[in-house]
Amino acid sequence: MASLDSSAAAETSGGTSLSWNHTCSGTSRTLLVNVLYADWHTGTISGVTYGGVALSAVPGSTNSFPYINLESIQYYLPNPPLGTHEVVVNANYSVGIVGISVSLNGTNGSIRSVLCDAEYGNSANPSGGSGSYQFAAQAGDILVTFLAYNGSGAPTPGSEQALITHDAIGTAYGAASSYMVAGSAEELVYSFTGIAGTGYVATGVLFEGGVQLTGIRNCPPGLLTSPTRCSAVLIQRADGLQFGMSDATVPFVYGGVTYQVAQGADASNVHQESGTPVGDMEVRTILNDALDYVTSTDVRGARYSNSWWTLFLIDYLHPSNGIMIMAKYRLSKYSNTDSSQKFQLKGLLSILSQATGRTYSANCDVMRFGDKRCDPGQTIRAAMSISCTVLSCGVVDGLFTVDFSGSTKPAGYFSFGDATFTSGANDGLEAQIKEHSVLTPAAWSSAATYEVGDYSTAGGSTWVSIQGGNDGNAPSISPAWWREVAGNPPSVARIVWRTPAPFPAAVGDVATLCFGCDRRMATCQDVPNASNPSSTNIENFHGFYLPNPDQILTVGRPM
Repeated sequence: MASLDSSAAAETSGGTSLSWNHTCSGTSRTLLVNVLYADWHTGTISGVTYGGVALSAVPGSTNSFPYINLESIQYYLPNPPLGTHEVVVNANYSVGIVGISVSLNGTNGSIRSVLCDAEYGNSANPSGGSGSYQFAAQAGDILVTFLAYNGSGAPTPGSEQALITHDAIGTAYGAASSYMVAGSAEELVYSFTGIAGTGYVATGVLFEGGVQLTGIRNCPPGLLTSPTRCSAVLIQRADGLQFGMSDATVPFVYGGVTYQVAQGADASNVHQESGTPVGDMEVRTILNDALDYVTSTDVRGARYSNSWWTLFLIDYLHPSNGIMIMAKYRLSKYSNTDSSQKFQLKGLLSILSQATGRTYSANCDVMRFGDKRCDPGQTIRAAMSISCTVLSCGVVDGLFTVDFSGSTKPAGYFSFGDATFTSGANDGLEAQIKEHSVLTPAAWSSAATYEVGDYSTAGGSTWVSIQGGNDGNAPSISPAWWREVAGNPPSVARIVWRTPAPFPAAVGDVATLCFGCDRRMATCQDVPNASNPSSTNIENFHGFYLPNPDQILTVGRPM
């Protein structure tokens, strides 16, 4: 809703300029300056500035009142600079000047209508002037009114300081306030009553209100008309790395980030709406992993999950002149073909559109074992994780499996857990574990039949079968049937992926395997946590007791 921000005033009995300080705050701001000056020597106002920025004359607001030798004019500036700055009124001749500045919030500076007139009182009109004006207003509009008088009949600025006196709705006069916001579409009546022997100047400016706004932002000087202006996108990954793309003709650097020329970039129109609908955008580029930004391998590896994309305008030959931010997005979806990649971006309101609430069930609902809700002290995850090395990987019994050495944990310890790779193509990436079993290599037997993934020891080494139906083939002399594994592990941790890592694991890759929690209360009672009185993690269990174990209740917003 539109509202008054602040007001200030100054006067001079004679001069070619008048200045005073005014403070602007808030959003969707507009500054209005009313100037009343004595027309003794046909002086005129040559301009008004605020913080060095020129104001524009309100169309139709220049009026001359010869009966009382006064002239008035209004100037306005949409979105004035924030803070305290100097208002300067300049005249082409030394005259008496009264200036009043008013800043408003919740209006984009669009003027709906203006009214100006004068009445005067003298020997022929001893009762003084009076009058009223009617005009249509829309809901949320704001009316700024000025009423000035020359109490002695002469244009002396000292008496004209009573410039702001009153406004009215209908016939209800209000001398205490000079600002009025229409709560609904209606006819506004601006009225004043004269005093004997006194002349009046009555003016009013009606601004469109904040209900019609989409917002206004300052743009660096010259950017909108710069021939080398371009659009650019700053991409900030969750791991802290930053990349830049632009539609400029050459790369440039801004804020320590190099903005590459996005080859074949094609951005959709920015779709934004007021209110709660989610704004979105789509960006397509040529697929080119030779360039040092947004490679398909990084995106496929989920390195851009939860990344933020800031769209802005910049003069790429003069980046130090500043930028104008247009919008900010988060990456919601990525897809690629053999020759291109597509990013679907969602506005910040998309976060609010997600379903919220909790599910009431007997199982714990923490997002991740060892997170802040699971363990406020942040100790149990590291204590229950082990660094292991890939021995073999492939498809065993139709399932994606990876075999690790270095674990002495019993079968099932890592089931429902996760593996974070610390080397190889998946370095820094994570895979979700479905099942954990333990294999113990036994001595090779010529009478046994080995399938893909079976282990055996022979000649002081450990071997894994790489073909099915493997019988009678001695490991040390049958490279087509067996592959030697490093380290002679006494046991092998076989992991079946629930969600595999983005890239194939390779022999020798290292990963940290974390304990898998099945979210049951009994499991939480077995997890050691020295920070709790029970020495277990049961104090941090986030499940619920339900009379019926088959019952699930939900609260929060529906899906």
